[in-house]
Amino acid sequence: MEIYFMRHGESEYNVKKLINFDPSVPVHLTENGKKQAEEAAGELKHIRFDAICSSEFPRARETA
Repeated sequence: MEIYFMRHGESEYNVKKLINFDPSVPVHLTENGKKQAEEAAGELKHIRFDAICSSEFPRARETA
């Protein structure tokens, strides 16, 4: 079994140098973060995943 971990793309709070621990606060990916997620997807497209798990934070779900 192989397990892959990936951090979310750049978020609005990353740019502002802020930290958010509350998933009910909607912190989304920036345009750059969306591009990073798309590039990562391109690198991983040859892998067949049985499952993808994500935290409930919007930035993580947008990356997944």
